[in-house]
Amino acid sequence: MGEEGGGPRAFSWIREVYENLDYYLGTEEGRRRLEDIARSEAQRLEDEIARVHRPQRNIIWMSKWCLTCSYIRENRGRYYCSLHGARLVKPFHGRPLWAIVTEPSGEAHYVLLGLDWDGRWREVEEYIVNAAMEAINGGRPYYCYEQAGR
Repeated sequence: MGEEGGGPRAFSWIREVYENLDYYLGTEEGRRRLEDIARSEAQRLEDEIARVHRPQRNIIWMSKWCLTCSYIRENRGRYYCSLHGARLVKPFHGRPLWAIVTEPSGEAHYVLLGLDWDGRWREVEEYIVNAAMEAINGGRPYYCYEQAGR
């Protein structure tokens, strides 16, 4: 059928089915074989997605105190907590990335592909983000806070 990993021959089954439509659509054996091919292809795609899917990093909502903590690290405009090995994200950041998936029955539904932690909700103003940062953890520093320069 196809090569592992989605090589150039991974979709040769499409050509096979297209060239033999009468067999695959007109006979019971062909329809069963087409169902098996579809199941195998769905499994191959699930395996491929699982192979290349990057697990989501640990995320901590950034408070105003994080900016003066000794554990904070900045890299290319992104903030990280070296103590927890987590990314610090400002409130109202993290836009969902959606895809529309159509089932063979024709029914369509949304699937969450992931979150874009760099993107902010457009309708949220910067002063609201800052106010939320001040309110995180009741306005107090997280338990792990250590003032920079100590």
